[in-house]
Amino acid sequence: MEKRDFGEMVAYFNRQVSEMNISRKCKMELLGMITSIEIAHDSLMPKWIPFEEREMTAEEKECHPEWGYILDCKLPDDNEEILVSDGKYVWFDTFYNDGDGCCLDSDRELDGCAWMPLPEPWRGEE
Repeated sequence: MEKRDFGEMVAYFNRQVSEMNISRKCKMELLGMITSIEIAHDSLMPKWIPFEEREMTAEEKECHPEWGYILDCKLPDDNEEILVSDGKYVWFDTFYNDGDGCCLDSDRELDGCAWMPLPEPWRGEE
């Protein structure tokens, strides 16, 4: 379920509970359950992970003088297919980490972009 649709559903249930003719305690318990469901749903939604860079240490510069920076964030696995966004567009790409550097199959710069794993494929009705 899309986050917007889920948010609309949560808002609907919050309004319904608020209008119920039940004790304040019961209302608070129901609203608490709705909030718990919302938090659980949110934690299951994929999040964008920015490609974050940091300055290299002197030791790192000695080992890899050709690199200008180090990526300092959770990275996809080598050869992993991912979603990438530059804040304006979203595209499908493949991440490579060959030990001598990281890049995208599209040859786009990582700086200013974020990634997320692909969602699980739809399995149909279960």
